[in-house]
Amino acid sequence: MILLPDPWLRTYKAGRVLVGGTPRRVISLTETGAEMVRSWFRGEPVSPEAGAKALAARLLNAGMAHPRPNGLPTADLGVVIPVKDDVDGLRQTLQALDFHRVTVVDDGSLHPARIRKTAKQVPLPPESRPLLIRHNRAGGPAAARNTGWLALADSEVVAFVDAGVEIAGSELEILTGHFNDPSVIAVAPRVSSTAGESRLERYEQLFSPLDMGSSAGPVGPGRQLGYVPSACLLVRAETLLAVGGFAETFRFGEDVDLVWRLASEGAIRYDPTIEANHRPRPTWNAWIRQRYQYGTSASQLSLRHGKLVAPWRASPASACVIGLLLAGHPVLGAGIAALPIRRLANQLGPVPQPYAEATRLVLEGHLAAARSFAENAGRTWWPLTAAVVGLGAARPLLLFAAAGWGRRLSKTFDPANLAIGILDDLSYGTGVWIGAFRRRAWRAVAPHIRF
Repeated sequence: MILLPDPWLRTYKAGRVLVGGTPRRVISLTETGAEMVRSWFRGEPVSPEAGAKALAARLLNAGMAHPRPNGLPTADLGVVIPVKDDVDGLRQTLQALDFHRVTVVDDGSLHPARIRKTAKQVPLPPESRPLLIRHNRAGGPAAARNTGWLALADSEVVAFVDAGVEIAGSELEILTGHFNDPSVIAVAPRVSSTAGESRLERYEQLFSPLDMGSSAGPVGPGRQLGYVPSACLLVRAETLLAVGGFAETFRFGEDVDLVWRLASEGAIRYDPTIEANHRPRPTWNAWIRQRYQYGTSASQLSLRHGKLVAPWRASPASACVIGLLLAGHPVLGAGIAALPIRRLANQLGPVPQPYAEATRLVLEGHLAAARSFAENAGRTWWPLTAAVVGLGAARPLLLFAAAGWGRRLSKTFDPANLAIGILDDLSYGTGVWIGAFRRRAWRAVAPHIRF
């Protein structure tokens, strides 16, 4: 295994002190350990010795380093493609895969003959022709995926690839190299939106909810990467069996639920060096409905996973600072913001200039909390923001919401993206609130203060 340093990792004392990860932490190393890490970051593989493997696992779990699989993949791979009526998407996926051991699950399509014909007519070698399984009634994507992976139970690793997702079978095999590490139980590539000329397609290329970005990292609750989508996801079959596969009671959000359950079984890796392409919704109505449906899943997730679904998670200090800003007391807020610096500096004994590093870490934490609050003010909480501002109170709340909407301008200064982004947020937030009302699941909209 080859390790790459996280771009945000900082090193001190000739590499004997590391600061970084998600959440931020400090790791002190012996000179022997520091030399090991330096050699790994120069491109040398991790040795099979127990001490080296333990240190590498520590860096990986902290998010201070990320793996680049080396050597040939060893996992036996099978692919599951759930589909419902999407003939063109199925054709594109099969042609891009060009891979054997594929199971297509037709989840109650209105015209099953078209799905069957497409599965047979895609120009693949006879040994690569997919197995087709038909659900007479649509059970949803979770049920379709479960049917598919159970049909491939003799595979060591199952790759779930949605119809309309284009990724080569050879790239899936590269991803299986991560499973040479026995602690890894799931891997996901980057899922980018397919390039197009329409305004919606251009927006999705920048802000698709399936695109987890260009930074590798560990995945799980409380991580920088809280989940990865199941539009393209590889999982060990034995781990799927242990957790019971996808929860079929979920119509939406089933991928978040699965990933959070998997996270307690082992390591989940996000590897953006491999990229799959996914088609966005073809019409504005379908796109708005998608965002709304994503929002409705938050309530069901909150009933199963509790505070993990909280739209905003912050420390008491950050919550207090933002509360004072909303109340119109920025000077007092700045004073409260600085309070944790001394305590944190005392905990950073190995770090040179601990007060400077503590100030940096505290400010990073407050800024991250402020960004998240701003996004939620105009997204999950937009009905409350509108109500409060409409009553003439808490005008700063509108500024937070505007800052959250304005993040769409950070990638390209295009007012159209800002307008579409606001529609995106309003659609999602509406789904969250309607789902919360229907299920009386208020944790889906409640913040969580981490004491």
